[in-house]
Amino acid sequence: MNLSLSYCTKWSLNKKRPWKEIDEETARKCHINREPYSAVLSKDEQPLYIIDIANEWVSVIFLDEVLRPYLRYDFKEVKTAKLFLRGGYFWEYEGTSDKEIARKIFRFEENGYSLLADDNFITEESKEVETYGSVDSNWEDYPEFGDYVYLCKEER
Repeated sequence: MNLSLSYCTKWSLNKKRPWKEIDEETARKCHINREPYSAVLSKDEQPLYIIDIANEWVSVIFLDEVLRPYLRYDFKEVKTAKLFLRGGYFWEYEGTSDKEIARKIFRFEENGYSLLADDNFITEESKEVETYGSVDSNWEDYPEFGDYVYLCKEER
């Protein structure tokens, strides 16, 4: 998949656009200094992934065809240049509206503990499940500037 890359100070999930676009050199300086910025990966000018980088946190946001977030992964640098997947979110919407009908929230810890919170807003049902298991697949390298595609894996 051939993706184009652009940068901004932050992507607005509500407005479905960048707050303020920045050039590559400004984004590179932010990356080096661990200052917040966002990278937008697009195909045919359609944003698909937003990479939010802020200090030791790296978030990957997956956008659907109407620019709503449907999946998000939050990584934290817990060892030098090593990220650990701390959390995930999955959203379902009513048609093409922004009305949430379901949400799943995942939390992970390095010791193998995980928590799933599952909310259905139509049936008003909620449940939480706690488990322990392998978190070996929760590790990634901290990205080099401009190299974000490997973080954009839906299945983890």
